Amino acid sequence: MGNLFSKKVVFENQVLAMEARISNMESRINKFILAYSLYDKIFSSDTLSEKAMCFVYSFLISIVFYTFAKLYRFTYCKLIYFDEKKLKKGNKNKIETIDN
Repeated sequence: MGNLFSKKVVFENQVLAMEARISNMESRINKFILAYSLYDKIFSSDTLSEKAMCFVYSFLISIVFYTFAKLYRFTYCKLIYFDEKKLKKGNKNKIETIDN
């Protein structure tokens, strides 16, 4: 019977030791994350003016893409319109020559 109780105490000690290792590992991970975030904040160049320039550049790039898309559409719509006009004129000439 004493052997059974001594095994429970050993198991409880193993569980306590495992919990202690887990808490030590968690504290190391937390320290690493805090150190990395501090390093990132110190050595990053996220100033307000740089963030503003990034916003301006992204805004300008979107305007440039929008302008190119509109010019592309306008150009090809006009080309299609003129080609359809030529085609209709050519068809009218063909019909007139066939009728004659």
